[in-house]
Amino acid sequence: MTSTEEILTQIKALVSQGKKDDALSLLEQAMNAQPNNTLLMIWYAGLTPDIQKSIDLLENVLKLEPNNLAAQKGLNAQRAKLTQQVAPPSPAEVPLPQATSAVSTPSEPLSSSYVSGREIIRFAEETIWTFRGLNESIGRLMQDGKITSKDLAWASWNAQNARIRWSSAVYLRRNDIGSSVLDVSALAKVIWPFKNLNRPVISLLEEKTISMKDLAYAIANSKNKSLVEATAAIGYLLLTGRIQVLSPQTPASPKVPTPEKQEIEPEKRPEAPKNSGAKQSAPSKGSLNIVLGSGYLNQNQKILHKKASSMRRIGMILIIVAIIVSFCGLLTGSYIPMSIALAMLGIAYLIALAKEKFERQEENFAQGIQGEEALAQALSLRLDSEWTLFRNVDLPDRSGDLDAILVGPKGIYLLEVKAYNFACRNRNDQWEYRSFPLWKPLSKNPTQQALRNAARLNSYLKEILGHDIWIEPRIVWAGKSKLFLEKPRVKVWYLNQPDFWMKEINNGQPLPSEKLNLILVSLRTLCSANRS
Repeated sequence: MTSTEEILTQIKALVSQGKKDDALSLLEQAMNAQPNNTLLMIWYAGLTPDIQKSIDLLENVLKLEPNNLAAQKGLNAQRAKLTQQVAPPSPAEVPLPQATSAVSTPSEPLSSSYVSGREIIRFAEETIWTFRGLNESIGRLMQDGKITSKDLAWASWNAQNARIRWSSAVYLRRNDIGSSVLDVSALAKVIWPFKNLNRPVISLLEEKTISMKDLAYAIANSKNKSLVEATAAIGYLLLTGRIQVLSPQTPASPKVPTPEKQEIEPEKRPEAPKNSGAKQSAPSKGSLNIVLGSGYLNQNQKILHKKASSMRRIGMILIIVAIIVSFCGLLTGSYIPMSIALAMLGIAYLIALAKEKFERQEENFAQGIQGEEALAQALSLRLDSEWTLFRNVDLPDRSGDLDAILVGPKGIYLLEVKAYNFACRNRNDQWEYRSFPLWKPLSKNPTQQALRNAARLNSYLKEILGHDIWIEPRIVWAGKSKLFLEKPRVKVWYLNQPDFWMKEINNGQPLPSEKLNLILVSLRTLCSANRS
């Protein structure tokens, strides 16, 4: 076995020749052969560009040798590097020199008057992800599958660290940003379109009317690609110190809220044309906003259709082969081919049963899609743009999607949509279907589903708001078959009886606008991640 001294001599030679990667490769081989060799660990920790890996190795050295001064010194240095990378100063924390222009130059002149999308994304993917103890760069974690687009969407709204929030939003929209090349001097003219402010972004940052949090929102959610590119570039220049936000110089300017209290109103969908064939004209404020999520029903319907088709083909092949085998048996007068043919027919029968099961499930999903479409259409005819319907929302707990969430100034409704093609009965919290002449329990209880999903939604929103919020669970009966009710535990909305459920919606408990905007932005971001 090669001694440690000989290995280190080779390492030093490789490093002096600029072959750092070869040195690391040699160290890895040596460490595999000598897993408790602390000297090799210290050398590797000093050479590797991976800060977290370096920290892990040095911590391991101190477990084996608690008094190793070199490891202690190296660990403190690497932790300091990690802290500096994870927590860059936010715009509000940057020292603000006295000046009159909206943008100031840093102490050294800009190396270029342009900023590219590639350099923005590279900066974002190098940001350390500090959640769940991962402490690795966003780019590496995404590549390894340790975090997903859903995690980035969550962080783009909830992360306290300005760089992590901005970087998460940028990496979500990297396909839109990557090819951009922006003139730095032109960024001072970029207009912020939200909340009817319609003023330059940098001026609003200067006045603290908007913050880095709002830039991250615009990057993650705006449909305007030019705005996405510009806000990503402004955030990058702020975080890297190439521009600084300055304190306002106009004492007569009106007082604006602080970034912590500022909420950005989500972008509105364009007003839909009025439906002349509807019984009730569209509200004057525009049409209901509809946001699509995971497409759970459509995806599962396609999967089941493929399974049923496969079963059908396999069954047909077995039947044809069984006929040929049995014919051979008749010609030869042997019972063996006949027995094989019978066995194949038996298997074909079982496959036919499986095919019918998949077809029934596919039909159920098709009915579910029709029910949700009917719900969206019914609500669109009666609610204006102050309300938003979120469809097929997949929460981060990954315990199944929510059929629909209706959010507006009069509350939050969790809607469990049912479009069964058979008669049902709901007594208190029990659900049964008619199998003449008896009533039998449904395999899935809509009441329990609605209550469980309302609790899940409350838990998700609690993480964002910091407190519980009341969710109204409702079951929407969108099927054409009959439903018999006897004191239902969860209220049921018959889709063909809009007067009842519109009265409930109009008499709902008012939701403060700040909370409403926060909930809307969070759910929009989540749905965006569901679709990616």
